[in-house]
Amino acid sequence: MPDAVGGSRPQSPLWQLAAVAIFSLPGHRAKSRDIRAALQNRFPYFRNNANELAESLKHALSSRHLFVNQPTEPYDGQKRGKGGYWALDVFTNPLGTRPRTGKRMNSQRSGESDSALVNTPEHSNAERSMQY
Repeated sequence: MPDAVGGSRPQSPLWQLAAVAIFSLPGHRAKSRDIRAALQNRFPYFRNNANELAESLKHALSSRHLFVNQPTEPYDGQKRGKGGYWALDVFTNPLGTRPRTGKRMNSQRSGESDSALVNTPEHSNAERSMQY
């Protein structure tokens, strides 16, 4: 990935930069502070905008399936530590997008109710699940 010129914002989306940072770290997993440090070391823009980086990174890590949060291990029989490690899960969804959740879009557009979809014999279970 090319470095940004003159301290300007990098051209790549933050989730891609975070994925590269995680992959470049030992063990291919890292705490969010380690990801921030790696990005700040590479891109001067993030050194000057640390608060923006922290909030944007938190959103990017939690909004994509590409990133998996792994709990920390207990230390010498004590409770688990705070936070966790972020790792890459390229096998589930390589692009990393999360599926949309919420209201059923198809039934609202066509004016059908949920019960109308369930009670019609021409809709199989597979077709109903595809309408979410």
